[in-house]
Amino acid sequence: IIISTEVAYDDEILRVVKYWLPFIKIVEPLNLKDKFENLLKDYLK
Repeated sequence: IIISTEVAYDDEILRVVKYWLPFIKIVEPLNLKDKFENLLKDYLK
């Protein structure tokens, strides 16, 4: 399933993605995908 949405701020969608982990991933935009991956890496430190 591919879901598309528009948000004003990255944090709006990142909250939703975190809730659905590990059943969801960001495909695009790449800058948001990178931001989320870095956030997860920081959590695991």
